[in-house]
Amino acid sequence: NRSISVTNRSLAACVFAKLFVSVSCTSEHDNYVDFAGCNSASFVMSKYSISQGQPFDGVTSTSHPGLDVKAGRHGSSGPASDFKAGIQAINALGLKIVGAWTTLPGDLNFAVFGDATFAFEDASITCRDIGLGQGHHDTANNWWLGSPHCFGVPDIKEMTCLCDGLRKLYVSQGDNDHQFNVRDSTEVMV
Repeated sequence: NRSISVTNRSLAACVFAKLFVSVSCTSEHDNYVDFAGCNSASFVMSKYSISQGQPFDGVTSTSHPGLDVKAGRHGSSGPASDFKAGIQAINALGLKIVGAWTTLPGDLNFAVFGDATFAFEDASITCRDIGLGQGHHDTANNWWLGSPHCFGVPDIKEMTCLCDGLRKLYVSQGDNDHQFNVRDSTEVMV
């Protein structure tokens, strides 16, 4: 009984190999998170956490505007523990979660940490020590955003993040499991 581990972008090849040997299949995915309300988003990653054995290939900006985390998807407590380190439930916002605002994820596929920059019409805002994590709920892979510099308002499910000194960024739930709404404190909400 031979056992090998395959990390491959081709899941079909891995499934085929399972017919002949014991194989652990992992695949890398494009995991998109969007930020409605800004013109562009970028992320300078300082560290990441991913479930054991899963591939990880970094974070890039997209034209949505948003980010693409190239990583495997397998939920575990390790990335969730890293995401929760140094924050409380009031410092995080999950998309399409079941339960109260006052919950934090039990399992995440991965989490990335660093500085996020959001460009608006008149200015860009850089928010330090941002954590982004992807979990799983029902049939969807939902996202989490957290930081010790963000503070939530449970009644309206919005967080205020203190960025670039005293500059504020407002973050709220978007239309789906991978979209946050962001707005600069100088913009008027319509």
